[in-house]
Order: sequence, then C-alpha cells, then structure tokens
Amino acid sequence: MNLGNEVSNYLNPFAHINFGLIWTIVSIVLALGGGITLYFTFLRSKKKPAGFMGKVKDFLCFKKFGLEEILKFTYPIFAIFITLYSFVFIVTDVAQFFKLLLGGNVALRLVYELLTMISNIEKNTKK
Repeated sequence: MNLGNEVSNYLNPFAHINFGLIWTIVSIVLALGGGITLYFTFLRSKKKPAGFMGKVKDFLCFKKFGLEEILKFTYPIFAIFITLYSFVFIVTDVAQFFKLLLGGNVALRLVYELLTMISNIEKNTKK
C-alpha cells in the first residue's frame, strides 16, 4: 500500500473528477464565448468582406450550402468501399457477397439521391 498516493489524492481536490467532464465544461464555455464573439463582431455586420473571408461569411450565414459538393466527393468513395468490402464475403458466403455488393450500393445511391433532392429543393425555391 502506497501511503504517498493516498495523501496526494486526499490533498488534490480534482483527483476524483473525470478529465472528460472537465474538458466538456471547458469546451462549452469556450464554444459559447467564441460563438457570441463571432456573431457580434463578424456575422452581424452588414458589409461583406472580400475574398476568402467573404466566402467564410456566406458559409457561416447559410447563404451558400456545401452539401452538394460534399455529396459529389463522398459518393464514389463510399461506393468503391462497399464494392471492395463485399469481396470479403465471396469465399465464406456468396449470398452475403451479392447482398452487400448490390443492396449496399443501391441503398447508398438511394440515400445520396434523397440528400441531393433535398439540396435541389433549396436551390429551386430560391429562383
């Protein structure tokens, strides 16, 4: 039994507090402070900055949506992954292989088409 650790734990008021809890509280305080500061100093102003900062302001004010670009970038990555991953099952379970190869890619396509449709509804209502 190590008496030194027990004494140091007794004298340290933070010995029994989980680091995750402390970091969560610090993160909430910093996020609130940063968000309020950003809103009042940058987002609320009427004039639009030029260049990169103008694009950042448009993004933060939801004048430009990035969902469509993200969908175009991630769809082929996930489709290739599902196709390649399905080959894991070709030796052990051929039915599972075809389910994942066909069903996985069809399900992925349906989800991406639904998300693209939602994005296009926003574009069409602007016009």
